[in-house]
Order: sequence, then structure tokens, then C-alpha cells
Amino acid sequence: TLERYRTLRNLGLDKHRASFDQTHRFIANFIYELPFGTGRRFFGTGFAPLRKALEGWQVGSIISYQTGGPVSILSGRTTFNQFGGSIGAQLVGSTTVDTFAKAAGIYKTPAGVFFYDPTKLIDVTTNATTGALTGATLKTGLLAAPAPGAFGTFPRTQFNGPKFAQTDISISKRTRIYEKVDMELKVNFINAFNNVSFVFGDTNFDASNFGRISSTRTAARNINFILGINF
Repeated sequence: TLERYRTLRNLGLDKHRASFDQTHRFIANFIYELPFGTGRRFFGTGFAPLRKALEGWQVGSIISYQTGGPVSILSGRTTFNQFGGSIGAQLVGSTTVDTFAKAAGIYKTPAGVFFYDPTKLIDVTTNATTGALTGATLKTGLLAAPAPGAFGTFPRTQFNGPKFAQTDISISKRTRIYEKVDMELKVNFINAFNNVSFVFGDTNFDASNFGRISSTRTAARNINFILGINF
């Protein structure tokens, strides 16, 4: 979306990576037809039922990988005009952006999944009986709200969120019935290896679930069967 300059006195304050930036993105696909059956290298002639059983097999795949989108830690305050949603938090004391960049990752704990190392940056509280998460807050003394009229010193879109990876695989068999008609059976494996790609975006420094990941970009493995007649 189009952003307005927050102040014409210093246009450089709005220089940052686009919120939709993708540092790396890789997509590949292939289709391989097995060389068996009529008109192919192997079993092109001979026992007809065997040829029909072996002909028309194909294997295909789509492989996707990309780095995560940019992540910011915001103040959640409208300390400068109406720009509350784009003002960074205030770094406190010796805290630097690297403090958070080095602690960023995927951390799976009994209380949930976090984007920042909960042992270093987050105070996690759980229910004493069930162990369920009741709260996750940033440790004190790291970030604060910027002063009135200030933007905050935590830069926007400084590091990447969780990566995305998925492999889809298809296996199909096409059996010729006669010259212009064939039957095709296809099996699709969506997210064949059941990879989990987490979603984590901007967050306010004083959020009650700071750093917690609660959603995924990909669904669990899905298998579907397709039977069709082509003519």
C-alpha cells in the first residue's frame, strides 16, 4: 500500500524495506514420464495387458521456498500525529536491534511456539494446573514507548519472519482406451512432506502475547484423487 511521508522535515525517516519484500524466492517444477508402454523405450510391444498396466505413468512436482517477510517491533502509540501503526519502539539502555535479530527463530516450547527466544527475551507465564499459556510479555528494560513527538529508535522491517517451504507431488497414469479417448487417474499430494510454515508479523513491544506464533501459512498434508476421461 502507498505510504505518506510522516514528516516533510526529514524524508529519510521513511526509508526502509518494503513490508512485502521477499529477499529470496525459489520455485521449480518438473514432469517426468516413465519410458514404459506403447511407443516408449521399454515394453513397447508384447503382452497387451502388461503394456496397458505400464504405460502412461507420470511423476510431477512443484517445489517452493522463500524467506519470510520483514518484521518490525512497534510502539503501538500515536506519538507523532496519526502514525501509530508505523512508529517503532524505543530501544532502552544497551539494547540493540541485534539483541532481537540474534534471538529470532522458531522456538517450540510446551507453552507454545515463539518467534523470539523465550529464555532470553520473554517472560512466559502458564497455568499451574494445565500448563497452558496465560501470558507472554517482553522482559523489562529492553524496549519502551517513544517520547511524545518522537518516532522510536527501533528501525522498521529489519529482519525476516519465518520462512515458507512446500513441495507438492503428483502421480498420474493415463491409459489409452482407443485412438482419441484415454482414462486418467491422478493422485495429488499437497504439501507432501507435511512442512509447517509459521506466520509472524509486526508486533507491539507491550503485547500480552509478545513473540508468540499462533498461525501457519500452510495446511497439513492433503491427498486427493482425480479420475477423468479425456477425449
